Amino acid sequence: MFSYSAYHLSATFKQSTGYSPIDYLIRIRLEKAASLLTETVASLREISASVGYKDVYYFSRLFKKKLGVSPAEYRRRGAQRSEVADSPVNVPTYSIVERMLNRCIDSDNYYQ
Repeated sequence: MFSYSAYHLSATFKQSTGYSPIDYLIRIRLEKAASLLTETVASLREISASVGYKDVYYFSRLFKKKLGVSPAEYRRRGAQRSEVADSPVNVPTYSIVERMLNRCIDSDNYYQ
């Protein structure tokens, strides 16, 4: 379609992104999986399938190889971080946050 060889396109892609096309795809998939692990309660099988891996065992090995921890450990650590991050003590004191917090608390519809 572009009148270039696959090798040329791959080399050009790597030159501009720093990753080969397959490494880039793996990186994007694992980033999405990592966010799903911490933001959802979906099973590992559901998450691996949703990011393009049919074999959950292959996905788990790849995840651990690239990120250094198993998906289960990553989820556990993410849950611990979010518990700390959700603490009222850890809310930043930026002016926009203070206004948003006051607005929610003062609103009659807040608890609906």
